Amino acid sequence: MRKGHFDVNGFSIVQRIDRIGRRTGKGPLAILGFSAYRNLFFSSGLWWFSMWVEMIAVGWIVLELTNSPFLVSLIGFFRMIPLLITGPFSGVIIDRTGRRRVILCAQLTYFSVAFTMFIIVLAGAAAYWHFALAAFVMGTAWSVDFPARRSLIPDLVGKAKTVDALLGESFSMNTARIIGPFAGGFVVYSAGALGCYLVICAVSLTSLVFLRRLPRGTIPRDAMPSAASTWEQLREGFRYVRGHRVIFAVILITLTMNFLGFPYMTLLPVFARDVLHQDATGLGLIGMASGLGSLLGILLITRWRRRYSSGAIYSMGSLFFAVMVAFFATSSSFWMSFAFLFLAGIGHACFSIMQSTLVLTSASDEMRSRAMGLIVVAIGMSPLGLLQMGALASRFGAPFAVQVSATCGALGVLLIMALLPRLWRTPSLAKSKKQEL
Repeated sequence: MRKGHFDVNGFSIVQRIDRIGRRTGKGPLAILGFSAYRNLFFSSGLWWFSMWVEMIAVGWIVLELTNSPFLVSLIGFFRMIPLLITGPFSGVIIDRTGRRRVILCAQLTYFSVAFTMFIIVLAGAAAYWHFALAAFVMGTAWSVDFPARRSLIPDLVGKAKTVDALLGESFSMNTARIIGPFAGGFVVYSAGALGCYLVICAVSLTSLVFLRRLPRGTIPRDAMPSAASTWEQLREGFRYVRGHRVIFAVILITLTMNFLGFPYMTLLPVFARDVLHQDATGLGLIGMASGLGSLLGILLITRWRRRYSSGAIYSMGSLFFAVMVAFFATSSSFWMSFAFLFLAGIGHACFSIMQSTLVLTSASDEMRSRAMGLIVVAIGMSPLGLLQMGALASRFGAPFAVQVSATCGALGVLLIMALLPRLWRTPSLAKSKKQEL
């Protein structure tokens, strides 16, 4: 058995994937036939798993420690504010340093932070500011890791297979969104903060093993600027995105969703304990609902993408997500809340897959990393959303805060669709092929 392969009954899983991929010739199994992409696929799944374990478990730990919804939201603020600070520079950093090297350094940072927190908790010295600082450092690493991973995909599989690769990565990500929250809730319930960081350490090390197998020199140096200064590269990136209506619309919707839609996740511990009257295990269950819905969303997208344009799927999925989250905020029943978040997960899949698809397939090779860097800037609006939602939750309660924010998010998406109709009016894949014929 070759190094890095997992043996099951004498056969490696990788060999089985290769055989199935050759038989089918299409779909996520076929895309795993690219050995370089396969390593990124498994690494990303483990990375997302550890992130969800940390997010759910630390949210519960901080709520028990402080009994303050605002301080729980503030942890999310510290986790996301680096995206707003370093996001504008992430594309330039990736181009100058190399995508593979950036991803490896970020993964090593995750492990180092988790191991440090494990030692602090073991010593019995953990305080609120330790969790806040750990969230900030992890968020800083994520601000360059995310665009580097997404920008690397076309280099590994080619632009023609980018959508299939993103569907595969989304499957990996959403499987982690199902297992991660449940595991986070179970681990913090049974083993506390110490067990939480021990799990994150183990998963981060395993992810690092897969990343080490990525091929070197995957970034096309001939497409990179050589003489322009950092500030000139930044200005070029902003001008390019501002003049590209589809990418500009994607960034605006990303900004809206991260400011008004997604911050609800940091208040899940408050909903679980104070609204739905659940313990940490119940928090894990409610946290996995959106991931389950996203898996169904991936299957639906494989059908929809031949009938509807990527922009239509992206914009309508974003709108549907915001509406379902608003409904979730009105529910006091555990299973009704689970159902609304499950449906929201379908919209989340449309958002996350088509967001990167539209940017990576529309942007030139030279501008790809910088366009993804500006996506990170838009995601960086999340900390401001977390602050306003935390303040509203402290004054009026978590349900009111989430309902108002999600409703405003839905209205914001509708406004962007009206002002930039080119996003959702582009022809679908099937119509484009008919026009070519």
